[in-house]
Amino acid sequence: MIGAAIWHDEDFKASEIDSEAIVYLKGSVQAGEHVWVNELPAATVASVIHKGAYNTVSQAYEAIGRWIETNGSRWLVPTAKSTWSAPSRCARTMIPT
Repeated sequence: MIGAAIWHDEDFKASEIDSEAIVYLKGSVQAGEHVWVNELPAATVASVIHKGAYNTVSQAYEAIGRWIETNGSRWLVPTAKSTWSAPSRCARTMIPT
């Protein structure tokens, strides 16, 4: 299963983080007491895939930031992040532009 998160905060916060956990589903499910079902709206996004150690992920953010500025786009909040762990150790970040 591949999960993701939507981050609503514009800057890093160590606590009281406004975020949502995402699970991609192949079929429909019904909402329940502790389950909300939402469909994300279509959007144009900039996407980057980082493969490597977590302590170098900032390089991917810097690269996508340069691309966004160079192409006349801008960062919007919220952002979504999907994380794959071993064996490939990749993280994909999608930034609405």
